[in-house]
Amino acid sequence: MTTRRQTVLHEEQIEAVIDQFNEFADKQADLVRGKNRERVYTLKPEHQPSVDAALSAQLRDVLEDEIVPATELEDAKILPVELDHEVIKKALIGLKLETLKRVAERSALEGTGNAESLATRIAESYAWNREEIARLILASEDEPAVERAHVDRLYALYDSPPLDYVYERLRYVLGRYIRIGVARWFVFEELESVTGQLTLRGTLRAYNATVTEVEANPTVVGTPARDHRIELLVDNSPLLHVRHGSANESSAAVRALEIATRIQVLGKPTLGAGASAALATLAPASLFMLDLLTTRFGTAGLHNKNMTVARFQVDDDDRGEEPESRPRLRAVRFEGAHLLDSAAACKLLADEGRALVDMSITVRSALRADGETGRFPVRVAIERDHVLAMTGFGTLPGLSFGVHAAVVDAVTEELGDGLADVNALAELATKIEERARSTVPIEEADMLRDNEPST
Repeated sequence: MTTRRQTVLHEEQIEAVIDQFNEFADKQADLVRGKNRERVYTLKPEHQPSVDAALSAQLRDVLEDEIVPATELEDAKILPVELDHEVIKKALIGLKLETLKRVAERSALEGTGNAESLATRIAESYAWNREEIARLILASEDEPAVERAHVDRLYALYDSPPLDYVYERLRYVLGRYIRIGVARWFVFEELESVTGQLTLRGTLRAYNATVTEVEANPTVVGTPARDHRIELLVDNSPLLHVRHGSANESSAAVRALEIATRIQVLGKPTLGAGASAALATLAPASLFMLDLLTTRFGTAGLHNKNMTVARFQVDDDDRGEEPESRPRLRAVRFEGAHLLDSAAACKLLADEGRALVDMSITVRSALRADGETGRFPVRVAIERDHVLAMTGFGTLPGLSFGVHAAVVDAVTEELGDGLADVNALAELATKIEERARSTVPIEEADMLRDNEPST
């Protein structure tokens, strides 16, 4: 593979080239105006668009494609303006490329190029305004990002825990830590008790180990990894809530709770309770997800649902005695809009009975008394040993916590009580079967349409 060679030049040399180009352009413009003085219509100064900055930026892009600027350090630091611009671009690149293209097109910008060029174009159109660009990112996310979301993980227990006993066991270890893995500890920091609920807060601490040389002698050095603050909620139900952690971090915190209190986690979610024979073609995981969509979310005040990501499990995890060399497809992931209306998704659900194990949707929050409402990305995923509920900050971050609470309540009720409306689910199953066999293109999504408000 041929590697493109680039030349390094001092930043001030590149600026000098750009200045020379602008001077040349100005002189040529003066010559054109001189030769065509009678035919040239001159705008008043206040109406004349300033194109110098745009021309300079375009020329810099062209130059930097072949030339890498070497910029002089200022107080031993990266130039603040350059650092600011790079951080903003990095945030925008967190969006998918297709999403960046849609954002560019909505802003009447050229929607071509790679992620960095699109991010630069979009940031320039917003004058590199951090707040406005942050709002744009939150409003454009189809799938909530962990660092910009409220996260709850729900673990099924063998039975409802005895709260008095759990409270005493947690008081016993408060202010102490236990080892839960190689160079990993959980620190029991705070315990809060209200009627019918215990809240434990703690920190997961871990160390990375590397071999390095100190004065020509090799040694093992431990460096602390980032601490992770975890919150665990235990109540009178056989369901444990874990907040703020990733899957690995939450599992580690749950393990610490099991050791300290002898609470027993079931090890798998309980799904699809209350299904009828009419729903036998749908997998339990699919019934769980579809019941959330058709009933639970609407009851919780979440409306105008649009499925943007769907992941189906198409193969069991258990390999058995089959050879490792055999090709296997474990999951299929769709991305788009109103995916439940697509024939491909309906075929997997109805014809093949595949499990819908992960979905991202956008929802509109209920209209408040002050008329405020917003749109938020929500993700629900059925993991190996728990169910994930995640809500992004959305278009109005101030409302996102209430939306997330509604999402968690809906998932909790579905796990605890089973299917909410079997009849509504059976009607949806019929529509899914019809859509799976239909060859007529869908002009407008209607699978999840009901009497929801359209605001």
